[in-house]
Amino acid sequence: MKVCLLQLLLNLALGSSRSTEQMALFTVRNYSVACAGIQGGKCPDGKVTMLYNMLGSGLSILKSHRLELPPAVSFRVVTGSTGTHAENAICIARSHPSKRCIMVPNPYFGDLRKWEAAQNEVVQQNRPWSRKKAQAFYRGDCASSAESRFSLISIDSYLLDVGWLNSATETCLKKFARNEEELRLHLQKRKKALPESQFTKYRYLLNMPGSSAGSYSRHLNNIWNKGSIVVMWQNSAVEWYYDALVENVTHITVNKQNILKMLEDLNSWPTAKLLELAGNAYKVYVERLSADSIALQWYKVLLHVNNQKRGDDEPHPLLTL
Repeated sequence: MKVCLLQLLLNLALGSSRSTEQMALFTVRNYSVACAGIQGGKCPDGKVTMLYNMLGSGLSILKSHRLELPPAVSFRVVTGSTGTHAENAICIARSHPSKRCIMVPNPYFGDLRKWEAAQNEVVQQNRPWSRKKAQAFYRGDCASSAESRFSLISIDSYLLDVGWLNSATETCLKKFARNEEELRLHLQKRKKALPESQFTKYRYLLNMPGSSAGSYSRHLNNIWNKGSIVVMWQNSAVEWYYDALVENVTHITVNKQNILKMLEDLNSWPTAKLLELAGNAYKVYVERLSADSIALQWYKVLLHVNNQKRGDDEPHPLLTL
C-alpha cells in the first residue's frame, strides 16, 4: 500500500501520465524520489543504491553545515546518459547543449563521505611528475555508443596505453569492427582493469564518450585529482560541473585526427606549463567534486524543485543552468 501511494503521489507531483511502475522509488528524509533509466525505463538496482546513498549522505552534510533543507518534495531523476529536452526534468547529463534538463551529480559517487575519504587515500599515493609515463592512459568497456572508444583503441602508438577491459565481449566488438582481422586485433587489446591508484603512473588520463554502461561518468569522476592532465575526447555531452571547465586550462580536448599530434606537442612543453594544467585539473576536483561541493549542488537543485512546486518556473538564482 505504501509503494502504491508513493507511485500515485509521484505521478501527481511529476505531472505525467507515465506510470512509475517501471521506476525505482525510494524516500530519503522527506524527499520522495523516482529513479528512471534510459528513455524513462527501469533504473538499474546499482544506480538506485548509489543515488540513494549519495542523496542521503549529501543531506547529512548539508545539515552538518546548518543549512535549512527545503520542504519535502517529490521528483524524478533521469539517470540515462542522454538527458531530456524537458526544462523542468532532472537528469545526470545532457548529450547535447540544446537539452535543458536540470543536472544533478551522477550517482557513481555513492556515499559522499566515503567517496571523499577513498579519493584522499588515492591522492596520497600520487607520484612526482618526473616519474609519470609520458603516455595517455585509458581502459574502457564495450557498450552501445562505443564508436569513439573503438577509434581510439584502433590507434597504435607509443604515446598511448589504451585498451578494452577484459569484460568487452566479442559480440560487442564485432558491431564496430569492419572485418575479421580488425576484430582479432581488438580482441588482443583486452586488458585487465588497473586499480585507481595506478592511474597516477601516467601524465595524461583520457576520458571517452559513450553510454554510462561503459563507465563514462564514473571514469571521469576519478581522474581529475591524479596529478595528471585530463584529456577529453571531443564530445557534446555535458554534466553539472562542466561550467567550470575551460579548454586548454582545466583539460585538453582531442579527436581521432589530432590526438597523437596533441600528445607530441604536450611532451615538448615546459614542465611548468604541464604542471599548471595538471594543477588546474586538481582544482576541478577540489572545487566541484568534493563531498561538500556535490552536496551543495543537490541543495541548489532541491531549492529549485521546491520553487517549481510553488508555481515559480524560473530557475533558482543559485542554480547554474
